[in-house]
Amino acid sequence: MIKKENLQRILELNKQIDDEIKTIVKKDSSGLYDENINIIQNINLKMEEDFIIIKYPINNKELGGFVYKTDNNLFCFINTNQPRNFQNFVLIHEYYHMIHHDNLEKNKIDAVLLNEEESINLIERKANYYASLMLLDSLRENYNKFIKDRKFTLENTICYLIDLYKVPKKTILIRLYELECITFDELYNNFNNNIDDLQNKFNKLGLDSSILEPSNVVKFDDIDEEFKKARESGSMLESFLDQNESYYRQLLKSLEVKFKNGHQ
Repeated sequence: MIKKENLQRILELNKQIDDEIKTIVKKDSSGLYDENINIIQNINLKMEEDFIIIKYPINNKELGGFVYKTDNNLFCFINTNQPRNFQNFVLIHEYYHMIHHDNLEKNKIDAVLLNEEESINLIERKANYYASLMLLDSLRENYNKFIKDRKFTLENTICYLIDLYKVPKKTILIRLYELECITFDELYNNFNNNIDDLQNKFNKLGLDSSILEPSNVVKFDDIDEEFKKARESGSMLESFLDQNESYYRQLLKSLEVKFKNGHQ
């Protein structure tokens, strides 16, 4: 269970950065809005067009994902051994870093980790708050549809909101508190994240609990295809391609060794 003082610190930091992040979200949302595609799909497509996205399951329950900058490329890695709803959150979190974090260091992993120290780091808090605002549009209105119009319990309402938004429970709870929908005690007392318990609640409500499970997706193919196309078209020097493909292979190998046993 998170320490109460750390949860309070998260809320304080969100207040400090509220104006800054809301301004960014307003601008980004207007450019990304598409009534036919939800925000998660839209940002995923945008990132695949502009960056190199790697999706791979690594046996590390703390690692959500990371960005990695080289001289020539910006990589985004998503750990698909995490629940799908957390993967969605990580995707938007990393999008913030890739678009708005100007001081990313080359050849250094900037990771999303599931620990309390990381959650109160200011840079990571900005990315988390950005993801929350991008993902939870109209949350108050939808909360009221369940809790007021249908008289659902808070416990059941949270499940329906997770199902609706496809994001983590903790993200929803923090935002509900910020919108003055729930009290601090309701936030704190529901902040546990027992996946088995949540899956049982989903099943009892007839909701699809696969959003709470890992996808274990493996996605490298688009990078391989880019190397293949470049070689066939002759659009890049062979020596340049050899150097970058070799670097890419070494990077993937080192990342798996680094994280597969739970090390960071």
